[in-house]
Amino acid sequence: MYLLDRFENKYIIKGILKAESPIHIGTGTVDFSPTAVDTPVIRDENNNPFIPGSSLKGVLRSFMERLLCSGIFNEYKSCNILDKDSGKKMELCISDKEVKEIKEKYKNDSNKEEKIASDIYKKECDVCKLFGGDYFASKLNILDARLISDKAYVQIRDGIAIDRDTLTVNDGAKFGFECVAAGTEFNFEMTVDNLDDNHKDLLKIILNFLQEGEMKVGGKTSAGLGNVKLISKSAYCITKENMREYFINGINDDNKSLLEVSL
Repeated sequence: MYLLDRFENKYIIKGILKAESPIHIGTGTVDFSPTAVDTPVIRDENNNPFIPGSSLKGVLRSFMERLLCSGIFNEYKSCNILDKDSGKKMELCISDKEVKEIKEKYKNDSNKEEKIASDIYKKECDVCKLFGGDYFASKLNILDARLISDKAYVQIRDGIAIDRDTLTVNDGAKFGFECVAAGTEFNFEMTVDNLDDNHKDLLKIILNFLQEGEMKVGGKTSAGLGNVKLISKSAYCITKENMREYFINGINDDNKSLLEVSL
């Protein structure tokens, strides 16, 4: 069991995220310019489209929650904030009451901070331990996926809004939205700090999900948009034994074979 208060290990996953179908990740803002497209894609400071790391991480977390709630992997668990069958909220993996009881248990202990953190962490589900929760930061983090090339081909597609009651097109409901073209490639980098030994299989599941091209990001995924696939993957593990080399020299051609691992 590893918390984040001291260095134990660090996994670094690098590769290329390829758009298998067009991608639309909107800005969530409205441009009132008469020449502006209705729903543009999100762009970076160089006006190039990118995929926010938070979007990728959110999709991966949702996937792991669904997978572990299915009961296929009995050795792992996930809290489920909504029972979809009953529509009633379920308790999280650790309740506020339990946290208060843990704090009360160690209130006079000289090492109470460490013991409280340890007990809370033990009660958290595996998804919260990896992706973060109310009491601990996320161990898994993903950088914004930036374009590999200087420019990307952005398409403008037409959409229409359907009235759910009449199943007909709403008057004046035609709109345009931008899509990053299929085949566009983005840099991908994910890090996992202090990965617990029993969570290595969870990391493998996540990477397999990415490499199989099953991940969908952005909007309009039900219309076939948003498929991405991880290609040219490389994985590195930084440990106490090689951390000096990594923190001084980073990952380079001379040491990458020493740091690289198979996942």
